[in-house]
Amino acid sequence: MSAANPPFETEREIYLDMLQKLRWGVLFFYYNVRIPVTYPSLATRQYPMTFQEIRSGLVRGPERIVTMNDGVYGWPESRDLHMLYPYDNRGAAGANHAVTTVDGDSVRTKLKFGPDESAAIEPLPASLEADQPINVRVLRFDADLKQMLLSGNGPATLKLFVGTRYHDRREGIFTNGGVNPAVEDYGGPYQITVDGKTTKLEERDGLLTVPLQLDGQVTVEIKPD
Repeated sequence: MSAANPPFETEREIYLDMLQKLRWGVLFFYYNVRIPVTYPSLATRQYPMTFQEIRSGLVRGPERIVTMNDGVYGWPESRDLHMLYPYDNRGAAGANHAVTTVDGDSVRTKLKFGPDESAAIEPLPASLEADQPINVRVLRFDADLKQMLLSGNGPATLKLFVGTRYHDRREGIFTNGGVNPAVEDYGGPYQITVDGKTTKLEERDGLLTVPLQLDGQVTVEIKPD
């Protein structure tokens, strides 16, 4: 990690200093920066970081990848989907237009940068199972809404770890310190909307499993009911 090198006159100068640090294989943090910051920067997505790989223009860990280098990115040991946070040449955050490809071999995202562009990539608590390759673009992933654009054909299963809503459990589920097998472990229902058609599903043991039948490109939205 490396502190900022003020004085700065613009937010872009701060961002270019971040990129210079990244070229050295280190991560920027704000220190003695006295100009107003009006939009989230790459530095807001760099931590936490457990360092696994460090080289010019790239720092990688299990929590995220910070990069300004063209390439194909993912975590070979994981089947998690990815969320991309891109930054333009001003250092301003943009929309995720990158495509993640999911197949039997890996989950990978290909990135190509223009001058002074960068990105942070974060694994998500979500995976996709399918017999055929599927392209995925994650548009939003937070507590209120999970939105993805999927492109492929055939059956697929989307799995998301959403946690268990313990306050929704029925009274008496625990018997002598254990779970009463006669009582379901209820979590809150979720609305699943696939190309405008909405159904409801409940998580089981913190895992929400969404069966899909793909025929080209579809938008999938998931939110608490």
